[in-house]
Order: sequence, then structure tokens, then C-alpha cells
Amino acid sequence: MAISEIRTDLSRLTAYFQPIVDLENWRVTGVEALARSAVGDSPWPLLMRARNEGWYEQLEVPLVEIAVREAAALPPQLWCTLNMSACTVFDNAVERLLSSHPERRWGIEVLERSGPIRDDLEFRERINELDCLMLIDDAGVGNNDEFRIHDLKPTIVKLDRLVLMSAHHHGWARDRVESLVYESRKAGALLLAEGVETAKELIFAQELGCELAQGYYFSAAVPAKNISATIAELEERLWFDAK
Repeated sequence: MAISEIRTDLSRLTAYFQPIVDLENWRVTGVEALARSAVGDSPWPLLMRARNEGWYEQLEVPLVEIAVREAAALPPQLWCTLNMSACTVFDNAVERLLSSHPERRWGIEVLERSGPIRDDLEFRERINELDCLMLIDDAGVGNNDEFRIHDLKPTIVKLDRLVLMSAHHHGWARDRVESLVYESRKAGALLLAEGVETAKELIFAQELGCELAQGYYFSAAVPAKNISATIAELEERLWFDAK
């Protein structure tokens, strides 16, 4: 695919933000930046094509740039996570983008399709240089397994929705989730339940000890300009639910 075509497709994208809820205090503490079209649809066909044709990494820095630009309108107290492959973390453009907004606490979600990390210590030091939270995305899928949790010692481990739901509905899958939880606790990481959609799923996440959660049960991803109203409505609902 020609670089001009990539730029044309990227020009049609923006970023939406999905709230991340602190399950102890029932407060929104952060958000995840997600690529969206101008009308809010997922750009999944473009991203899948990029992955299948091997040029997805060319998109990552421009997608980070879009997310950082849109995140400028977020309330300053919210931390914001950005998805990227392990190799992109070392791109100097990422450092420039994040350092241009030092008022924001950033998190880097290491994607499950990231290949082997050459030097775990070097990677952790890079995350520290960027002054970012480190998150393992979709834990239990692809390369984001117990070994990666053990080696990287992330701040937060995001338990993949399908892995969680398999454990919720099938006893045979419970051992895998408990293994991920065990390694996360050994690493000193917080647990975040991804893709929570129902009250029963939320209760299951709490039973596993998850401190954080996100998903449609709380809120879909919304534009930065809508996040304050979305959070106010959500936290009011959570307060009444907690009562």
C-alpha cells in the first residue's frame, strides 16, 4: 500500500476514549485511547489490512499522534493509555509526542501481537524514561502470557475479555485465569478486567480481585469533548449501584 494511501486513510481517523473505573472507589481514574472514524466507527478494516499486509507498525506513531492531540481536551487528572507494539516504544517520535504534554500521565499498552522483546530490562528502562505506566494488553492472548508478565513486571495487567468469559462460564478455563492472576500479583501489578458488559461479569471480575475495569457496562468510547459529561453520569450511576 502506498504511503500516500496510508496518509489519506489516517486523515479520516480520530481518537475516542473509554473510561477505566477504579472498582474500590467507584471512580473513573483513566481512559484508553481508541482509533475511530470521524463518525465514531472502528477503523477495523484498515487496521486488519495493515496487519495482514505487514505495515501496521507504520500506522502506530501516526495513531499515537492523533490520540495525543485529541487527549489535550481531557480533564487533566485522567491518565490515558495508548496502544503500541514493543518496538514502537523506542521510536523517538513517541518520546517527543508524550513529552510535549507533560501534564498528562500516560500509559503504554503493550499489544499482544508484539514480537519477542530483545531485552526486558532495556524495555522497562525505556518505559521509565518516558515516565509512563506499563500495561500488558489482552493478557492470555498471543505473546502476552505469564512469561511476559513475569519478565516485564508491568504496572497493570489487562485480562482479555474472551479469556475472562471462558473462565466465567467454563470451569476448565478457570486455571488459566488464575495463573495470569498469580503471575500478575507476583509482579506487583494491578488487574484490569477488559470488556465488562454485564453486572454478573463485573461481579466475577471483583471475585478475581480486579482493581480496575472497563467495558460497555460502564461506557462506550466517546470523544474527548464528551468525556466529562460521560464520567459525571457514570459515577452517579455507580454511586447509586453501590448503595
